[in-house]
Amino acid sequence: MADIKPLKLFGGRPQQAAPGDAIPVANGGTGATTASAARTALGLAIGSAVQAWSAALDNWAGKTVPAGTVVGTSDTQTLSNKTFVAPVLGAATGSSLNLGTGAVTAGASHFRGTNAGGTFALRIANEGSTAGTTVILSLDCTNNGVGSRDAQVRSTTNGLNQATLEFWVPDADIPTRAGLFDYLGRLGLGVTPSAWLHLRAGTSGTAPLALTAGTNKTSPVSGEIEYDGSQLTLTLSDNVRHPINISNRASAIAAISVGVSPFIWQNTSRANVEVLISGGTVSSIEQSRDGSSYYVKATSTTNPVVVLLPPDDRVKVVFSSTPLMIKIPQ
Repeated sequence: MADIKPLKLFGGRPQQAAPGDAIPVANGGTGATTASAARTALGLAIGSAVQAWSAALDNWAGKTVPAGTVVGTSDTQTLSNKTFVAPVLGAATGSSLNLGTGAVTAGASHFRGTNAGGTFALRIANEGSTAGTTVILSLDCTNNGVGSRDAQVRSTTNGLNQATLEFWVPDADIPTRAGLFDYLGRLGLGVTPSAWLHLRAGTSGTAPLALTAGTNKTSPVSGEIEYDGSQLTLTLSDNVRHPINISNRASAIAAISVGVSPFIWQNTSRANVEVLISGGTVSSIEQSRDGSSYYVKATSTTNPVVVLLPPDDRVKVVFSSTPLMIKIPQ
């Protein structure tokens, strides 16, 4: 059988094909005299028309075919209920990465939980749990690729299943820790906290705390501190605002210009003031907190009288001969 050669028509008569003759594909041949050429003529060239045998392909052959389009380098596909095992997810500049549900904004990455019951939307796991191990989420807002210039969110463990949450900001190439929540929930701004709220020390250019003047609440609540631009108050358990009196010792001791009797002088400062009254012919010295109800403090100045006036309090002096009145800031 090995000596049997195919026949071909030559001059209308059948004739055995000579060695080297190629039988056209249209006539049932391969159109070639070698195996490689035959595969090419039949559209079965290995490496270009068909895939060569591969152990990896044998492995894939045992997998379940995924539904939908298989994603390539520029394809898109909606993946639902898929499990990612150690994936590497990268997005080029201007592209989008969306894990979860909802609309995708161009150039942004979205991570959403499956429900509102505490499912993680994004979880970054650490490789170890020894004390001092830190996980860092770095925000390259300037797109310069220099990590020390990124804003960062960090978490550092103490090895006892406790961790801090830290916020770092870049100052040129020097990261600075701006805030820290410790594992108890205490917050330190510029300092490691030892109180529920702990502020770093002030500097010549920055105060540790500044209150912006505003409008006081309609109904004060115990424990609130408010500043309306003229008075600092603390609301105690009685739900009444109490002024926080500030020392005014830097102000000079000065005489009060006394008018006609009865003369009323009010402490308009935010600190206590002592009023020294002496001399003259005085028949009554009275003090008032509301400006309408007055209470007698003394009925003469035979001996000098000192009246302590908190902010907004008034002193009224009734006289027939003008006394000397001096204010002493406290």
